[in-house]
Amino acid sequence: EQKNWTHVRKLMGWDRYDTPQAVEAMNDLYRHELRLWLNLFQPSAKLLKKVRVGSKLRRRYDVPRTPLDRLVASEGNDSDYLTSRNNLLHRREELDPFALSRQIEAKLQRVYALANVRQSPRVSSNDKPRRVTF
Repeated sequence: EQKNWTHVRKLMGWDRYDTPQAVEAMNDLYRHELRLWLNLFQPSAKLLKKVRVGSKLRRRYDVPRTPLDRLVASEGNDSDYLTSRNNLLHRREELDPFALSRQIEAKLQRVYALANVRQSPRVSSNDKPRRVTF
């Protein structure tokens, strides 16, 4: 919910995607390339605390890091955690971020082409707004 602007609206905009083909194209993008890009390569600044100074709100952020880097820095030593962490680190090493970016861009162009851009209905000069009386 907190990442709707950076993870959804910045990419998809405010267009309407209501066809099954558009939904499937978006799900494919999020399930594969975009998920990897956001979690392995895209740093984000995590909000640490908010302090009210008079009428203003001062926010303090952590150093921008990728979600994978935050996972590596966290403390965990059970076998599932270590296996997952090592698999993700290996995955990041073998991926080319530039090729991944090109794949994302190609899929985004397909999604944009499937947008259902609504036009406002035309109002002719003969159509007068109806008055509602009570």
